[in-house]
Amino acid sequence: MGMLDDRVAIVTAAGGGIAGAIARRFAAEGASVCCVDINKETVNQTVTDIKEQVREQMVPLHPIGRLGKPEDIANTAVFFASEQSSFMTGSDVFVDGGFTAI
Repeated sequence: MGMLDDRVAIVTAAGGGIAGAIARRFAAEGASVCCVDINKETVNQTVTDIKEQVREQMVPLHPIGRLGKPEDIANTAVFFASEQSSFMTGSDVFVDGGFTAI
């Protein structure tokens, strides 16, 4: 059994990136997932536009020593949608590799 059995998720901009990773993780955990994406090409172009040079400059700014991946956010979203987060409310959770801690 997955953490999200018998749950339903609607994921917008699910063509790629964080939303696509969230949709895949929700489905893997047993949720029924409805994916909506207006323009997949736009999402792909956004990813392409982030140049390697900029990424390399950003890595040292994160205490964890790497940039985040869509799966990092997706795993957090699965947790929030599951019973495991049932005692959480009104919390701010930063999934940023420690960037806000510096």
